Amino acid sequence: MPAGYLGRPDMRALVLVGLLAVSGWAIASQPPPPAPSETAGKPQQDGAKTESAATVYEAKPDPLVSAVEAIPSALVKEASEEKRREGRDYTDSEWWLVYLTAALAVITGVLAAWTGMLWSATKKMGKEAKDAANAAKDAMIASERAYVFAGSSERFGLNTMKDHLPFGFSNEGRTPAVIVEMVFYPDIRKEAPTSISLTNTNRLPPGITIKSGKDYPVAGGLIVPEKDLTAIQKGEVKLYIVGRIIYRDVFQVERITSFCWEYDIHRGGLKMTAECDMNFMS
Repeated sequence: MPAGYLGRPDMRALVLVGLLAVSGWAIASQPPPPAPSETAGKPQQDGAKTESAATVYEAKPDPLVSAVEAIPSALVKEASEEKRREGRDYTDSEWWLVYLTAALAVITGVLAAWTGMLWSATKKMGKEAKDAANAAKDAMIASERAYVFAGSSERFGLNTMKDHLPFGFSNEGRTPAVIVEMVFYPDIRKEAPTSISLTNTNRLPPGITIKSGKDYPVAGGLIVPEKDLTAIQKGEVKLYIVGRIIYRDVFQVERITSFCWEYDIHRGGLKMTAECDMNFMS
């Protein structure tokens, strides 16, 4: 050994001494075992005392063991609480997806409502435009079409009707009218007629054109028998001129003019019969 080595303490000896001291302290701290004479001399003890001792022993659990057993449950509870807090974290990325989805749903609903409003407005505008176009078309047709009337503005007496009754048609429209059918005849009775007899022979052939602003007098007029003239003069009956004309205008639309006129003995001419359903035109 080198010089001076014996003067230093041996480290292994110190460790050994420390271990022996700790072992001795542990052995000394253990409770003393029961004496052999006590256990041997009393093999059977009172049951109540034994249960009481067991109860006392069980009622005092080891604090260290309880602390160790409580650690996992505390950890589990803390983990559950942390998970619950994380589940309510509305700033998490998954919640942002929920927000975006809800926003898209709202935007889609607004766009759908706006589209419905636009569709309704467009439909209304289309209907209004169509109505305006039809109104303009009707106004143009009404201003340009033919209007054929029947009657006579001449003044004449009863003696004139022995030879002929002045009567004719006129076109007051701005375009010509082509006659499709025309029937007229004198009807002598006390009250105004309510219908037209289409079997009458006083007809004009179809295809005749009445120009705009022109008259079309009936050739020869209408002749009234002398016996009827006497009754008319006495006021026993009245003279009615009844008829209907169907014509076609330049828009290829067939129109009707129905008429019922009567002779005014005081005025000396024809006038339209008042409150007669036969007076109309289309």
